[in-house]
Amino acid sequence: MILVILGPTASHKSDLGDYIYNNYESIKDILFDEDSSKSIKIVNFDAFQVYKELNVGVAKPSDLNSDTINTKYLLYNIKSIEDNFDIKEYQSLGREVIKKYKDSHNLIFIGGSGLYIKSLLFNYIFLEEEDNVKKEEIESYLNSLTNKELYDLLIKLDYEESKKISINNRKRLLRCLFINLYYDSTKSSLNESKKDELYYKDIPIRFIFINPYRETLYKDINERVDLMYDTYHLKDEALSILTKYHYFDEEQEVSCSSSTTNNTNNTTFKPLRSLEAIGYKEFKDYYSLLKDTNNSNNVEEVDNIIKERIKKNTRNYAKRQVTFFKHQFNSVYLNEVSSIKEAISLIEDGKIK
Repeated sequence: MILVILGPTASHKSDLGDYIYNNYESIKDILFDEDSSKSIKIVNFDAFQVYKELNVGVAKPSDLNSDTINTKYLLYNIKSIEDNFDIKEYQSLGREVIKKYKDSHNLIFIGGSGLYIKSLLFNYIFLEEEDNVKKEEIESYLNSLTNKELYDLLIKLDYEESKKISINNRKRLLRCLFINLYYDSTKSSLNESKKDELYYKDIPIRFIFINPYRETLYKDINERVDLMYDTYHLKDEALSILTKYHYFDEEQEVSCSSSTTNNTNNTTFKPLRSLEAIGYKEFKDYYSLLKDTNNSNNVEEVDNIIKERIKKNTRNYAKRQVTFFKHQFNSVYLNEVSSIKEAISLIEDGKIK
């Protein structure tokens, strides 16, 4: 059986996974029914917890280490932040995990990257583009058009998709039109037909959606950011990584006595997608902020600015996550709860559907 624990960041998904894992013997007959003879593993579907170097800012499980990787946890720490990693690769790796363990283990998928789990468990199709000449011709044509011209063309070719995209979102306009012209089919028809159907017909799948009351969730987010920053040294981790990959120029670092490591060469690194994670990207102008404050040694003031940024970005992200889960998983039954306590009660009472 597959159990999916969904929820916004800071909704205690990992805590619920730990509860199930640690109490497995006493609850397996209730929760996993005919699969109760199997062992259990926890599988990640968070887009940033796959990276080895990112730890504090992405809130990895507290007991994640060399002893628990593969024995308890799967698909954590599988990539370097220098590696390219995307949803298509996640789908492939996740399906390999399910194929390998489905007969011997119950799998608990935990994370907040909704599109990752959607692509894994549903009939989500990734299109192959092998004709490079045709691809270049279409891209050249589309790139020559203005946003209005692109939008008008999309209305003509795929009206349903045009209703979902702003005229200002050039990237999405280009992608949708490319699909239409390359495959001679609309994006909506290619995906809508099956993307809400479960890919696995022979494996029972259940979903628990932890959706805390907004006031509670925002309070937990703010407290977690303070804990990461003040106790678990998030700043040290973030500045060390960003410095290593030359996200600060030398003038910024040299001018601030709190610099961790100065760059000694002019190597230019391509910006890494992995470092767009909340909890890291907010530090990219850290040294500039120190320089711009009235007192260049006023670290506390800058720390408060960074913390508030992280809290705000995390709250906004949580809001988007909830919206996504509600809209994209409406074809399956979501056991929606407002807290981990409520989830545990449902599990112990045998009411998870």
